[in-house]
Amino acid sequence: MQSSEYRRSVESLRLGDASEDDLGRARALRNRLLRVAENISELSGHIESLREAGSAEIPPLRKQLQRRIRLDAGNFIKATLVGLPDVPSEDEFEELRRRRVREAEERVEREKRSARQAKERAAAAAAECSSSKTRNNKATGSNGGSGLQRP
Repeated sequence: MQSSEYRRSVESLRLGDASEDDLGRARALRNRLLRVAENISELSGHIESLREAGSAEIPPLRKQLQRRIRLDAGNFIKATLVGLPDVPSEDEFEELRRRRVREAEERVEREKRSARQAKERAAAAAAECSSSKTRNNKATGSNGGSGLQRP
């Protein structure tokens, strides 16, 4: 259904994932959905007021059916179309896009910082390991692990 497509489009716009073309398409889709709702309402109103030609009375079951059609059409409109989220204005859309770019830049910077810190920790651990090995070799009189001692 078009209303779910519209909701996805608006969500994408609000996340800053979409383009200005998507903004225009979402607006056009919203207008189309609102026209559909008006048509449904108008048509169900006509159905409710239908009478047989030359008859002043509507049979009770037919009247009840026409009324149910009108009520169900109204419920459909409420459940499906009323309360559709608004499409962001162009200013809101631009702000959302700027925020998304800023958040992406911050995320990249955090990842770079984290990688740099991990690299520094690894280098420090390697230096500590090398220094510890050298101290152990001096303490045991080892000359590089050959097992032979030189005079």
